[in-house]
Amino acid sequence: MRILFSTSLLFFLGTTAAATSAEKPEKWLEARSPHFIVVTREGEGVARQAARSAEQVRAVFHAAFPELRLDPPVPITLLGVRGEKSFRELVPEFWERKGGVHPSGVFASGPDRSFIALRLDVPGTEPSHIIAHEYAHVFLRLNSAALPLWLDEGLAEFFATVKVGGKEAQVGLPNPTHLRALRDAQLLPLDTFLAADGASPYYNDPKLASLFYAQSWLLTHQLVFARTGDGPSRLSVLLSLLAAGLDPREAQQRILGDPAKAQANLEAYLRDPAFKVLLLRISSEAAEREFSLRELSPAESAALRGMFLLYQDRPGEARGFLDEALRLDPHSATATEAMGIFFFRDRHDQEAATWFGRAVDLSSPSFLPYYYHAALRMRAPLDPASSASVERELRRSLELNPDYAPACEALATFYHGRGEQLEQALTLAQHAVDLEPRVAGHKLVMAGILLGLHRNLEAKLVAQSILDTSSSGDDRDAAKALLAAVRSTEKRPDVQLGPGGQISSRAVASQPAAGGRSGDAARASGKPGSSRAQPSGRKSSQPRQLSAQGTLLNVTCSSPAVMDLKLVTSKGTLSLHADNYFKVDFQTLRWKPPDPFRPCEHIQGRTARVVYTPVQDQGYQGEFSSLEVLK
Repeated sequence: MRILFSTSLLFFLGTTAAATSAEKPEKWLEARSPHFIVVTREGEGVARQAARSAEQVRAVFHAAFPELRLDPPVPITLLGVRGEKSFRELVPEFWERKGGVHPSGVFASGPDRSFIALRLDVPGTEPSHIIAHEYAHVFLRLNSAALPLWLDEGLAEFFATVKVGGKEAQVGLPNPTHLRALRDAQLLPLDTFLAADGASPYYNDPKLASLFYAQSWLLTHQLVFARTGDGPSRLSVLLSLLAAGLDPREAQQRILGDPAKAQANLEAYLRDPAFKVLLLRISSEAAEREFSLRELSPAESAALRGMFLLYQDRPGEARGFLDEALRLDPHSATATEAMGIFFFRDRHDQEAATWFGRAVDLSSPSFLPYYYHAALRMRAPLDPASSASVERELRRSLELNPDYAPACEALATFYHGRGEQLEQALTLAQHAVDLEPRVAGHKLVMAGILLGLHRNLEAKLVAQSILDTSSSGDDRDAAKALLAAVRSTEKRPDVQLGPGGQISSRAVASQPAAGGRSGDAARASGKPGSSRAQPSGRKSSQPRQLSAQGTLLNVTCSSPAVMDLKLVTSKGTLSLHADNYFKVDFQTLRWKPPDPFRPCEHIQGRTARVVYTPVQDQGYQGEFSSLEVLK
C-alpha cells in the first residue's frame, strides 16, 4: 500500500526557538473549532479570533465551490509568528536565497499534515487575508493532482482580499499593488507566463515575481467572471477538468483557446476601469460554544514545531526540537509519533516502525501511528500473530479517522492479500477511491478485488479509467497488466486470479495464476505475463537470458510489486529479483496451485525452473521474467 502523508489546522503564535531548561516554559493554548485547531501563546482571545477567522475562510470556499472538497483528512497546521526575525527562523530558506522573495505566508505539506506558516504583523495586511491565500493552496491540492503555478497563486490572490461581513462575503476585490504592477509594465507573453513553474525566475526573483503574481490574479479574475451563456464560469470548468485528471496544458488550451487571442483579451480586461466583485452568501459562523480550549505541554509544542521543520526539509533543526520534546516528556505520544515521521522521511523504516510502535503502546489518540506501524510491517511476510496485530492497528486507525484513504486502502489490501472478507475489502477500497479519486493506487486495489470477486467487467472499467487519466508510467503499466489478467481469465475460465500477497497497493492486487503454460501468442507479445517482458528501466533490446532449476527459498515481496528470492541449484545459490512480479510469467507443469494463487506465499520451497537476465552491481545476480513451478 502506499503510505501516504495527509493534513489539521494549528495556529502557532510566537517564536520558534525551543526553550532551554533554564528558561521559563512558554504557555501554549490550543483552541479547537469544528474544523480547525488553533494553538497560541498570546492568550485565549487571540486563539478564539484565529479560529473564527479560519472558520469564516472555510465558509467562503464552501459557498464558492460547494461541490468540491474542503477538508483534508487531518486538519491543516497553521503557524503564525510576529516580526520578520521570528518568521525568518520559521522559514529560513527564503532568507538564505540572496535577493529572494521574503513572503508573509508559506504553505508546506508533509506525510501526515499540511502546514500554513504566516507572519501576523505585516503592515496593511489582515491575518485573515494570509490565511485565505494559503488555505487556497490546500483547497487546490485537495481537488487536483496537478496544477499550473499561475492558477495556484492566482486563485490564492483572488481570495486573499476577501471581506466578510455577517453572512455575506466579498471575494475578488482588486489589490491596488497588483493593479500598479500591471499598469506600470507590459504583461508577460502568455506562453511564457503559463509555462512558469517553481524554478522560474518569474516566481523567485522579487523584481519579476510581483508582475507574475499580479498577472496570475488578473487571469484568474477574468476566468471567474467569464461564462458561456448560463453555464458555470470558465474557472469552474478549468478546475473540473484538472480534478478529472486532464493534463494542465490541455486543460488550459480548452479554456483559453488561441494564445494570441487570449493575450489580447487579457490586455483588454486590464483596461476595464471597473472590476467585478463576487458576492457570496455564507453559512452562519460556528458557535463559539463549540470551541474547546486546553494548554499544551512544552513537549507537545516542541514536537509540533519540529514536525513543521521536517516539512521544510530542515531535518537538523527538526531533530533538535524532537529531542527536546522527548527530554521534557519521554512518554509523550505526540513527540514519539513525530520521531517516527522523522525516521520515515529519512527512509529508515525499521527505526520509524520502532517509534510508531512506541506511540501505539502509549495509546496515542492520533490515528497515524497505528496506520504507519501496520503499513510498514505489511512490507514483509506476516505470521498469524503479526497478521492479527496489523489488522487491529488498521481498524484502530479507521476508528479514530474513518476518512483516511491510505488506511482504507491498507486494510483492503490486507484482506485481499489473505483472500478474506473480500466484500468488506471492496467497500474499503471504494471509500478510498471516493475520498481520493485521483490516486491511481486506490483504483488498482479496487480493480484487483473486483477481479478476485469475478466481477471482470467492473475491474476492466476501473483499470481503463486509470489508463484514461494517469500520466504515471508505473500506474499505467499496472493497469495494463490488470487488463491482461482479465483477458487471461476470459479466455481460460479454469484459471482463477488471486491477490498478490502482502505487498504495496500500488501493485495490481491480482495476477495470473500458475494454471498451465501460457499460449504462444502471449509469449510473443512481450506484454505483462510474457516471458519476454523486460525488467523496469532496461533497454528494449533483448538481453542474454539464462535458465536455472532448483529450490525456491527466501521468497519475499515488498513495495510496490517487488519480488526477491533465492534459487538453490546443484551449482550454488542464485539471488534473483523482479521489479514488478505482475509481469513475471508464472507457469506450472504438474503442481496444482491453490485457489486463489498468491505467489509471495505459495512458491516458497517449491522446485522451479527460472528464466533470468544476469546483472551486475545490483545486490542480486539476475532479474527473472519467467518462473515455472515443477513440483
